[in-house]
Amino acid sequence: MRVRYDALGLYGSRISAHRGTPASFQAPQHIARLTLLSNSIVQTLKADHLEQIYRSVRPYGGVIWVPDSDQSLTDKLSRLLQEADLPQAQLKTTATGHLISREGALPDSADWTHQYGDIANTVKSNDKRVKLPLGVLWFGGNTHEDILPRHGHGPPEQVIGGGTFLEGMNSLSARDVYTGQVLWRREFEDLGTFGIYFNSTYEDTPLSTQYNQRHIPGANARGTNYIATADEVYLAMQHECHVLDARDGSTKRIIKLPDPQKEWAFIAVYDAILLAGNGFGHFGKQVDEKPGKDGPSATDLSASQGLIAYDRHSGEILWQVDAIHSFLHNAIVAGNNRIYCLDKLPASAEKKLSRRGLVDPSKYRIVCFDVFTGKELWSTRESIFGSWLGYSEKHDLLLQAGARAKDRLSDEIGQGMIAYHAKDGSIRWENQKRKYTGPCVLHNDLIITSANSYEVSGGAFNILDGTPYTITNPITRQKEPLKFSRSYGCNYVIASENLLTFRSGAAGFYDLQSQSGTGNFGGFKSSCTSNLVVANGVLNAPDYTRTCSCSYQNQTSLALIHMPEIEFWTNSQLGSDAKSTGTVKQAGINFGAPGDRSSENGTLWLDYPSVGGRSPDLKVTVSNKKYEVFRHHALKIQNSSKNDGMNWVAASGIIDPQKITIAIQQDANAEPLPGIPIAGVDDDAEEDSKGEVKLHSSDLELGLDAGDPQVVGVRFSNVPLSADDQVESAWIQFTVDETGKSPARLKIEAEAASDAAPFVESKQNLSSRKRTKANVEWSPPAWMKVDVHAEDQATPDLKALLQEIQSQPGWSKGNSICFLITGKGTRIARSYKGASSGSARLVLKMKGDSSEDQNQETKQLGATATHYYTVKLTFTEPDETVKAGQRSFHINLQGDQVQNSLDIRKQTGQAMQSQVLKFEKVPVEDRIEIELTPTEQSEYLPVISGIELISENRAEQ
Repeated sequence: MRVRYDALGLYGSRISAHRGTPASFQAPQHIARLTLLSNSIVQTLKADHLEQIYRSVRPYGGVIWVPDSDQSLTDKLSRLLQEADLPQAQLKTTATGHLISREGALPDSADWTHQYGDIANTVKSNDKRVKLPLGVLWFGGNTHEDILPRHGHGPPEQVIGGGTFLEGMNSLSARDVYTGQVLWRREFEDLGTFGIYFNSTYEDTPLSTQYNQRHIPGANARGTNYIATADEVYLAMQHECHVLDARDGSTKRIIKLPDPQKEWAFIAVYDAILLAGNGFGHFGKQVDEKPGKDGPSATDLSASQGLIAYDRHSGEILWQVDAIHSFLHNAIVAGNNRIYCLDKLPASAEKKLSRRGLVDPSKYRIVCFDVFTGKELWSTRESIFGSWLGYSEKHDLLLQAGARAKDRLSDEIGQGMIAYHAKDGSIRWENQKRKYTGPCVLHNDLIITSANSYEVSGGAFNILDGTPYTITNPITRQKEPLKFSRSYGCNYVIASENLLTFRSGAAGFYDLQSQSGTGNFGGFKSSCTSNLVVANGVLNAPDYTRTCSCSYQNQTSLALIHMPEIEFWTNSQLGSDAKSTGTVKQAGINFGAPGDRSSENGTLWLDYPSVGGRSPDLKVTVSNKKYEVFRHHALKIQNSSKNDGMNWVAASGIIDPQKITIAIQQDANAEPLPGIPIAGVDDDAEEDSKGEVKLHSSDLELGLDAGDPQVVGVRFSNVPLSADDQVESAWIQFTVDETGKSPARLKIEAEAASDAAPFVESKQNLSSRKRTKANVEWSPPAWMKVDVHAEDQATPDLKALLQEIQSQPGWSKGNSICFLITGKGTRIARSYKGASSGSARLVLKMKGDSSEDQNQETKQLGATATHYYTVKLTFTEPDETVKAGQRSFHINLQGDQVQNSLDIRKQTGQAMQSQVLKFEKVPVEDRIEIELTPTEQSEYLPVISGIELISENRAEQ
């Protein structure tokens, strides 16, 4: 067979041959559109073998074909279908054979459409099938040339009916979810997305490392310009909507707006209804503002003048309605046969139009229409502040909020939430002081906030009452807020039933099932568009790296599915809450592991030594500082016969630790550094001499940056000063990022504002701010050592600046202050890269303060109680050359010998197999001590992989 197909030029490219049985071959899941079975195979086929074959059959119509219509085969196949677990399988008998087809979607899978997953703006897929751990289903497919430039923040892919639909610069294409095969590709003359999803800063130089395509809000402001459904794709271009056949991309019909002078600004589909934004807001035109070289501003394209509802099959207009101000695109949602719109102006447009008396904010409203008739059902003008709406179908609640985050419109709001009864608009609860990063994910009963680069999320909240949602710290069993952190990445968090996905350096996730922390899939990056989309039973990760010069080793599209045998590791925010202290109730130490991981019994296993990232601070010491670490992949390890040894725990360990000590009393967090910290990435910034503003700088060059004079801004929020508070002194404390000893003379001013706004990457956002009359000169001495934050890095007294701010009309406790630094010479300080990055802090000393008194704490220590633990020790023989008798050692626990001459190789019968020893009712006062000593005849030193502690005290369960 190989010779025949090779002669035809097909072998290796279209066909390959493999020997095996249905059980041994282990073909990838979901890939086969057609599987052929001979009569002879069917005659001997068993139910479990048919299950193995069926797991490779593609959903949405993949088939197994038996080219034999014998009645005995009909009976045999019917019986096998009853015995085997074959979801959505249907048997058909024809004159030429038997057909077993896999109809419809995978069980528990769901679609992802629209900009935010659905027309309700939940930012969530309802897919329950995808869960950790995940492995590669396929990789490759077409290149990123069919994708928009990443910094343009174009629409994410849409996944429905087994197809992944993606937009390029002037193209639309479809791929097979389960194989990556390109199903079709359409090139268009002009999709009209220049100035929206890319602009004049884009250059077609894929091999250049030069920065390409500057960040623009893109679809984060305008929204998507296409919607995929199971049968059709709706593509908005100029004043038309092109309806494409989802099977092959051919044009079926074109639906037009009534006014050809207007553009199809917003697009969505609800059942048989196609929604059109009837013309962009174009607020600049109302004040005779001329568009720049890239066209209208992103704000002008972020809202529509009105809505039109069409029958999506016939193109008939069903109803239309005009906005009083504009319908914000991120705040048009639908559910339960109703459409909800936020009718207001973006903040910058309101500012422009207010100067000409063209806006009345008192008429801002949320309005609800019947989706089929356009009849207004209710509206409210109370407390209209937001830039975002989301709808919960489960609870029939509407959320007004903001979606402020990096690379979104500066008009976005980052504070306040109101939940309405969607039926009538009455308020269920509100919290207008709550600050967070958006967009907000509506996840069943929760509102989950997002996080910017190097930040921690603002928490999760119960959707029914707005109260903070807490989880149990598995180590201390105390309640903590559900929060997660991420490292660098410029997309926003999206969700599925079991995962949050986002960029965190590489492609990242937060495990919602175990709530064990943030992890990485590794080896590839996600996009500046949120492209890690869970849908159709697959984590879809198309290659969105166009214009990217990052050095990730795997630049490819791929798809991931659940594979229980795959390793995954996390780092966690658990324990970062100062209240989460006390006695260890349950924990695991996984020696040599590349991260943390939760087990099915709820134990959080912590890596030792730490490989980095946030993690609960369980105090572990190893007496032998020269111990060695070993690590294998978990697939090489077999579990013990008792099935209580997890192979991923046993896959790593340490050699010759001697004595291991674990403190069971978790002390309170270390005393924090004094002062008010920088709170986020939009609270420090640099502006060069051309007025270009940069957030996310790697450092802050105070004064000159390579000879170029710049403005550095630092902003402090939630300043605890009332207008009447008396400040004795105030200063900003910096931390050295790079040394510098040349003379420097800096000037520090404050923004003359009662509540300074966050920085944004818009022209002259720092230099255009109004300055205080007072200023302070600073000639810092030489900075000679990196990481130092001492007197030489502290500014002179800034009390005069603060007093001028306190006297501003509207100043109140909890507002924000912005300081602006210019000058000659250079001092290079740490910028914000997270709470522990050493960024600037504002230190206030109030009249009457006594820092000496504040720092004196008396700790009352009572009698130490005795706790009882179950202690499990996990071992494996990591060296396949070691024979029985060559490695043996004694184990002492709490000073008593509990195991004499443990020989792992002898007891397990082979290397790379886990062994677990369990000891109950171990008395512990303040620490657990485990000592491993080699026997006299041992040729190799002791090894250990893991230690698990579980409290037996009833009061601690």
